[in-house]
Amino acid sequence: MSRTVNPKEREAQKRRILASAKSLFAVRGYNECSLKDIADAAEMGKSSLYYYFHSKEEVYREIILNGTELHYKNLTLAASACGDFGQMIEVLIMGFLNQGAGDMDLISLLYPSGRHAPDLLSRDREVQELFTGFRLPLMAELQRVFPDHSAYTWQDLAQLIWTYHSGLAYKLLRGRPSSELEREAAMMINALRTLIKEHL
Repeated sequence: MSRTVNPKEREAQKRRILASAKSLFAVRGYNECSLKDIADAAEMGKSSLYYYFHSKEEVYREIILNGTELHYKNLTLAASACGDFGQMIEVLIMGFLNQGAGDMDLISLLYPSGRHAPDLLSRDREVQELFTGFRLPLMAELQRVFPDHSAYTWQDLAQLIWTYHSGLAYKLLRGRPSSELEREAAMMINALRTLIKEHL
């Protein structure tokens, strides 16, 4: 007779599965992992894993969505305290760098260098819509502090920053020391501040 799992135990076990799977995906890559590998990493039987997830894609999807939502919530919280666009630029760049350095597994999945992420998520309309929804509050904060009379728009600045995020992620994944990237990021922050100020 199977034991009934209470909601708290179920949620705790689900978190353990996701944490184990995230590390596994980051090290081996999505295509090289099976549900059995995930079950083994979580120290449970494959049949028990099906009680929580029905496919490898479902596990991966939840890891990406949970990680992305938390990432943008943290950036939005910090951005909400900014009083001007100069502070906002620093929050968006240094905040990304600090979060990335603190969770390299997630960075490896969000910014893959060829083998970590399946194409299926980029083709999943629901996932892309959720990503957009996660970003909207942060975009609202950027728009709030952006100067009204600039030759550039807040969308232009956002695009520059997102592109720079990709570059930072690539360098983190290549093992560049955080101290070096912090110095580089500080120069980028000053360059963007100057660019916007010169076109007011």
